[in-house]
Amino acid sequence: DGNCFFRGMGKHVHDNQETHESIRAAVVARVRSAPHEFEGFDVDLMAWADKMSKNKEWADGLAVKAASLVYGPIAVFRQANADQPPSIFMLPERDILRPLMLMDLDERNRGSEHYSPLVVPTVAVPVPTSWRTSEASPSKADDHVDGAPSGMPQQQKQHLCRLLDDAKRRLAEAKGD
Repeated sequence: DGNCFFRGMGKHVHDNQETHESIRAAVVARVRSAPHEFEGFDVDLMAWADKMSKNKEWADGLAVKAASLVYGPIAVFRQANADQPPSIFMLPERDILRPLMLMDLDERNRGSEHYSPLVVPTVAVPVPTSWRTSEASPSKADDHVDGAPSGMPQQQKQHLCRLLDDAKRRLAEAKGD
């Protein structure tokens, strides 16, 4: 519905995807208040902010970067290319102690890209342990929240776990652990 990224962030930040409107508002406010932080994007930032402030407007890389500045580091795993390492959005000198939020971006169907949060609210590991031990995806209420994307093969789950371990290692190195 165009709100999937913001719903995913709501799940991470407030454990409630219905807070997507306040997440969207905070992301847009960050761009409006600090346009110098987004100078590398070839876009009229105020026009972007006007457009992005509307409900159901799909998030882009600028929105992900702004969200990372507001809420902390975000790792985006892309399904279209499982060999591609995750894109990690964070500032090198700030917010590295905040938890890494994981998002899945399914780009396999051009024009209908979809973000899903990858969350495990009850365990201290960043992905469901069932990914490592079972062929079945973890149970979930719908395709928008929790667990592995529908139908993800075991080999892709294992690859995602390896990418995640690498992302955690790089974050630990950045923190000096």
